[in-house]
This record gives sequence, structure tokens and C-alpha cells, in this order.
Amino acid sequence: MEYSKRLVVNLLYVDREFRRKGVAEALMNKAKAIMYENNIRSIILETQSCNVKAIAFYLKQGFRLIGFDTICYSNHDIENKEVRLDFGFINDRYAG
Repeated sequence: MEYSKRLVVNLLYVDREFRRKGVAEALMNKAKAIMYENNIRSIILETQSCNVKAIAFYLKQGFRLIGFDTICYSNHDIENKEVRLDFGFINDRYAG
């Protein structure tokens, strides 16, 4: 997102056969390297509130909860227990 100087991770998926082998961490480290190399302000991404493994992974990677959307997937996200959670990783070296 050039206008806001943010890198957006739209999809992070690791095939079952390659999980628990550091692939997701390597991909996230690559995104962070791109952020630092290009003086991008932050990385943002989203996941569902029901995706506990993804939430734990993002928190472990240094992301923090920056927002949520209660009608992203349907008009009944809260009732369906599937709310969009937005996470962000701040570039502490950003010179903007």
C-alpha cells in the first residue's frame, strides 16, 4: 500500500507437508526484510478470530492486534464466532 507506506500480507499458507519446519517463519522474515530494505512503515495482515494457531504465530513474530471488523465475512460474524482481526508489525527503523 504505497499511499500509507505499509506492506500487506494478503495470504500466508504453508502446505501441510511443510508445516512445523520453519517455512512460515522464513516467509515472515522475508516480509520483514523487504519492509526494512524499502523503508516501509509497517506490515499489516488479517486473520479470523477462530484461527488460534495463526494468532499465536503472529504474536510470536512480534505482531500486535491493531483492529477488528465484525462484518467483514458476513453480517453475522460475531454470532458465527469468526471476526476479522487485523495485526500489524511496526518498523522501528522507519525514517519517514
